[in-house]
Amino acid sequence: MKIEGITYHGYKKDDDGRWINEDGLKILEFPQENIKIGIIMDGATGLGRKYKLVSNKTAAEWYVKTIIDELEKIFINNPASDLKQSLEKCVTLITSKINQFEIENNMKLKDYETPSSAIAIIRINNEETELFILGDISAIVGYTSKKVKKINNPNKNKIKAYDDSVIRKMIKIAKKEKINVIDTINNPKIQKKLQINRSKKK
Repeated sequence: MKIEGITYHGYKKDDDGRWINEDGLKILEFPQENIKIGIIMDGATGLGRKYKLVSNKTAAEWYVKTIIDELEKIFINNPASDLKQSLEKCVTLITSKINQFEIENNMKLKDYETPSSAIAIIRINNEETELFILGDISAIVGYTSKKVKKINNPNKNKIKAYDDSVIRKMIKIAKKEKINVIDTINNPKIQKKLQINRSKKK
């Protein structure tokens, strides 16, 4: 079996000067079973209160690393494990860890305060290709015939609509206050809208 993890530093540093990377990518190869599995995650730290689930990572960094590590364990044990059920096991574990953190710190995190992530898992063997996507990740498939096809993801349009509504609000505030659009991100109205969007389940 071959495991390959690809890492890179993020676009910003924390207060200690450490580069923050809230995304993850891992490739697992199982030559005997002729199976290859790819996992990609796009993480996001929660909004609102500042807290640390672990001392040396942001909440999203911890979230992404924990899920990828747990998926790796599941697939090493059984490369043919159901993709959806495997992720559900990881989310159950993550939820229990966050619940324990809340108990130990006497706090209750709101939905928008917890870390989250979009994820795509792809598994390829001689007979079929499986793709599982949660969130707004897009997948583009290349065929041996050189044909390229983008896989439709209905979640992406829905999430884009949420994002677009925030952007329109940011532009409106920026014009009114004569400031850069990006500088409106901490405006209470924008934060409230982001929190509402982050709390949506569907």
